[in-house]
Amino acid sequence: MGKQIACLFSIICLSLLSYTGAGAMEIRVAIMDDLFKSMTHSLVQIQSDRSMVIQEITTKTEYTVTAAICFWPRNGDILVQSEEIELELISPIRIRPTGNQKLQVTSLVRGGENAFHPTYRGSLEVQLIQDQWLGLINYVSLEEYLYGVVPSEIPVSWPMEALKAQAVASRTYVLRSIGNSPHIDAGFHLDDSFYWQMYNNRQETPETSKAVDSTRGLVIVDSDQTELIQAFFFSTSGGTTARAADVWA
Repeated sequence: MGKQIACLFSIICLSLLSYTGAGAMEIRVAIMDDLFKSMTHSLVQIQSDRSMVIQEITTKTEYTVTAAICFWPRNGDILVQSEEIELELISPIRIRPTGNQKLQVTSLVRGGENAFHPTYRGSLEVQLIQDQWLGLINYVSLEEYLYGVVPSEIPVSWPMEALKAQAVASRTYVLRSIGNSPHIDAGFHLDDSFYWQMYNNRQETPETSKAVDSTRGLVIVDSDQTELIQAFFFSTSGGTTARAADVWA
């Protein structure tokens, strides 16, 4: 057992050296609808504690607003409405905070019985889809992405070491996944549902954010220490598990 622990410690340390710059990596996450059934939205409404900047990416034209913004598809463009402005802009549109505050999407509901409107770090992009729907993509750094994943994938009341293990598994999983993502041509790496790993379906907590911070850059590699493993995990087992060889044979 001691040798196994020493081997695992060695693997993690080497991985830390290999991925110390991964935290700055930008992840593009497609945000699905309330029921996680579709990547399209009939409208998108965003607000923040402070002012926000709306950028029409094609022309690089920018507008600063303080009130909540609503986006609608209209006549092949995107209608942008708030108490301050009403514009039709060319898709896509980027929304970013003027400070470090989060952006809240009030047109979405997450959390099941503990319903809340999710907030997002980084920036958001609204895209026109087939002239009648909107797509929503969150541009966020890897470590900040994990702030929203860990509490969504594990009970936050569990011991800190379990939360750390989830953070390492989730970091490994996303880094391995984005390298083989089938969605790159669509402008994102993965979505926020259980098809990949749940993101922002529970609110961030100090405990889970600490687990992410204290394992920053740590990943799991194979026995040759040459590549990331496929760090599959599950949230519900019913009390029964099986050997990996039986599942993946």
